[in-house]
Amino acid sequence: MRSGTPWFPKKWHKGDIYAMASLLMGLAIVLFLAATGLEYATWTLWIAVPMIMFSLAYIFLVSALPIFLGPRSGGDPKEGETTEEDHE
Repeated sequence: MRSGTPWFPKKWHKGDIYAMASLLMGLAIVLFLAATGLEYATWTLWIAVPMIMFSLAYIFLVSALPIFLGPRSGGDPKEGETTEEDHE
């Protein structure tokens, strides 16, 4: 492992990481069901499907919001964009 450097770039927010982890866990559960021949499908799909759906909804909403509302707070400005601190 690298010491002293973060695992994720600074543009990743904590909620994004949780959504990706939830999505991957839901997909892992579905792959487990497919590998076992849907033997435990009745109760595990009650867990896996909401995990996948809520994480996808979060990821898509968070990705679409900057289009309408501008960049997220704490985000780095892109080239050519100015911040409020630059105007002072």
